[in-house]
Amino acid sequence: MFEDLSFWSLFRMSLRYLELLSAIIGTLMFYKYKHTFLKYFLILLWYTALNEFLGKYIIDYQLENNLTGNNRIIYNIYNTINFVVLLLIYKHYIQSKTFKKWIVGFIATYLISLIISGFYENYLVVGQSTSYIVGASFLIISIAYYFIEILNSDKVLNIQKSLLFWISVGLLLFHIGSIPFAVVSNYYASIPDLKYMFYVRFVLIAILYSLYIIGFIWSEKEE
Repeated sequence: MFEDLSFWSLFRMSLRYLELLSAIIGTLMFYKYKHTFLKYFLILLWYTALNEFLGKYIIDYQLENNLTGNNRIIYNIYNTINFVVLLLIYKHYIQSKTFKKWIVGFIATYLISLIISGFYENYLVVGQSTSYIVGASFLIISIAYYFIEILNSDKVLNIQKSLLFWISVGLLLFHIGSIPFAVVSNYYASIPDLKYMFYVRFVLIAILYSLYIIGFIWSEKEE
């Protein structure tokens, strides 16, 4: 199964439409969370979907015109916006004032790491693996703290009806699995034995957006 590259090419292509589907369903269910801070998450979802199609268009255009280059820059920009917005979402929902300040520090540290990594990782050519690992680690910590607060509150009794719960489960699984990928993606992707890591990442993306969709449908209206 893993040797069937045509299957994985098709699977990877279908992920763009899964991301688009999650944005569409999120829009249809917008009435459930339109008065909450999660309205910004919907904007991020649409940005994600459009960015994926733009990335595909850039690669196709380059191939058709025999141009060299890649689409790394748009994904580096995307990752920066994605981490900052997600961390701000958890800063809003986490109750601890002390940890809110920690998240502000996380954002500042992540942006500093992005600037520093630019000196040895060309934004136009390669993905920013160092800053990605920093951002993903901070996001995992923030999600873990969010779960700790939920477990220590009455909200845990009805947590499955919370949209942020499903988003958090998806993000936690995805970023725990994506950190190893970020470590090897720029430097060791050409090693045949590591191609399985790319397949794992595709599966993680499918799980992530499937959980988003479940959350949009299953969650209750929030005030």
